[in-house]
Amino acid sequence: MGKQFKYLTNFKVQLFVLLFVAILSVNGWSFWGDELSTAMLASLDTIPDLLDRLQNWAGSESQMPLFVISIWSWAKCFGISEIALRSFNIFIILLFLSYCLYVMQQLNSYEQKILKVSLWIAIVSPFILYNINEARVNISLFAFAYICFISLYVGIKYQNHKHFYICLISLCLGYAFNMLFAFIVPSLLIMAFFLDKKLFFSRWKSLLAGIVICIFISLYYIWTINNGKGGAIENPGIKNIAFSLYQFLGFEGMGPDKNTIRLSANLLSTIHPYIITLLIFILSYLCLLSNLYNIKKNNKILCLLAVSFSIFFLGAYLAHFRFWGRHIIIFYPLWCLSLAIYIVRIWNNSNIGKASVVFFTFAVVVSSVRTVFFDCYKKENIKGTIAYINKINTKGLGVFYDGVTYQVDGYIINHQQDFKNLKSSSSGYFVYMKNMAIFNKTNYNSENPHYKSASFNYRVLKDNKDAIVYYFTPKR
Repeated sequence: MGKQFKYLTNFKVQLFVLLFVAILSVNGWSFWGDELSTAMLASLDTIPDLLDRLQNWAGSESQMPLFVISIWSWAKCFGISEIALRSFNIFIILLFLSYCLYVMQQLNSYEQKILKVSLWIAIVSPFILYNINEARVNISLFAFAYICFISLYVGIKYQNHKHFYICLISLCLGYAFNMLFAFIVPSLLIMAFFLDKKLFFSRWKSLLAGIVICIFISLYYIWTINNGKGGAIENPGIKNIAFSLYQFLGFEGMGPDKNTIRLSANLLSTIHPYIITLLIFILSYLCLLSNLYNIKKNNKILCLLAVSFSIFFLGAYLAHFRFWGRHIIIFYPLWCLSLAIYIVRIWNNSNIGKASVVFFTFAVVVSSVRTVFFDCYKKENIKGTIAYINKINTKGLGVFYDGVTYQVDGYIINHQQDFKNLKSSSSGYFVYMKNMAIFNKTNYNSENPHYKSASFNYRVLKDNKDAIVYYFTPKR
């Protein structure tokens, strides 16, 4: 009993450290486009206003109803600043880690070790730390998915009714938070089938209640789809799989960031400056893999991850849904758990195995530190670009943004306007937000602004990874 108490006390300290790491990742850097959509909805005054806006909202936010309501409620308590909205993720992580502390007492020593290592892999990963610092639904889905997998395992293996109910509640909440959470259901069914399908289906009354709730949520999602709401329509392909794997493995802090890769015309030239750090990270994985020849047991969780992702990819392809790593974050717990199983086995195998794990851990920590603290990995600085324009625009000239309309404090941007409507005697500023090229498929550069007109001369005032700022004057 004393040994178990000491172990749980030690685990509490580790959870506190993990929570502290999560808090460190949250900062006041500029919102990016999707976050601004969250902020706009969170800034509305009343629930009727929010529901009315959601009803007329064309973007994917209409397909994450409970998240929008939750973040709106959070904003009413803590405000809509960058740190305030992103701190909602810290609250979710706190709830998730609290559940892990609770469930730890139900597990045997080997399972406790697996869970503990998987939590370190998850929370310290650059993929999760990047998403914690984002006022979006991603971390909520990650936490609900993790709880679903753990609680289902404990509920069936140890015949614990409470954890089975926790799994159903987490499933319903996750599905109400985002439509994509439905893709976790095949994973849970496969997992239950291999654990004890008879015991699983003996809970048919609870299952029926969960099914009824999910049917009502599904009817709402069907309505949104029929009304043309949702994200970008584009067939997924190898690049989507490759980039998702790039993020899952933790490469993002060692190589180019998301937008750099997505906007790159030549991937090899984009990767070239990061070749040394990428090779170090690849070497860390190779060191881990070199120890697997002595591991005899199969990793069923890794097989479950492969099957689950295959089902998701088929659904995404049929629905013409272009996805990235954040869209499949519900499967990240499976990756963390499977990697934890291998690491624990390798660690117990030999001193070479221990050295390989230490090297791998060092590489992941470096990648995470770079992701959190290096400016090159931060989101596009929309707020900084607007502040720069406001500073230089002392004469109150017209400003034209190639982007979408935002009406959030500090981010007031008018919608794009065509230069053809301008008088040839006009002067002003044109701002091209580079991330927009992902959507409009136009090849921008400092010599070719989107609305270039023969009536004006253009001079580049600023050109960085976020935007190009032009000053245009009449031709004489």
